[in-house]
Amino acid sequence: MNHLVLLIGFTLLFVCIAVQAIVTTSLILLLNRLYNSSKHNRGSVYKALVFEGAAIMLIFSFLLQVSIWAVAYVWIGEFQNFSTAFYFSGVTYATLGYGDIVLSQQWRILGVFQSLNGLIMGGFAASVFFSISSRIFRRERKMGKIES
Repeated sequence: MNHLVLLIGFTLLFVCIAVQAIVTTSLILLLNRLYNSSKHNRGSVYKALVFEGAAIMLIFSFLLQVSIWAVAYVWIGEFQNFSTAFYFSGVTYATLGYGDIVLSQQWRILGVFQSLNGLIMGGFAASVFFSISSRIFRRERKMGKIES
């Protein structure tokens, strides 16, 4: 296995994890500010908008990471244009693996790195949603809206 492939793979993983950490930290800070700004109960529409906003921020993070991988694929010469690289990157990140476009033998291990990246970030996003819903539930119970 080529050491350059490993270096690029681990570097891209590091960058994408940093992107996810920044987006998630920003999301947590924003949610804390929204929830701490008011002691009164918010309605169901507000709570739905909180979930919607969280989903949009996480999707933005995913698309940014897919774009980072796509730029890398174009940079190493694996794809000639960004749109093809973005398509391949999105399919790989989402772990769909259609197989209609594949990496050359020299670079194919990058697909493994990227699919692991997408798998980990998908689980991470699920944990963020669980955390948000748990926080809303705890707040509702504390305010007496839900019985223990």
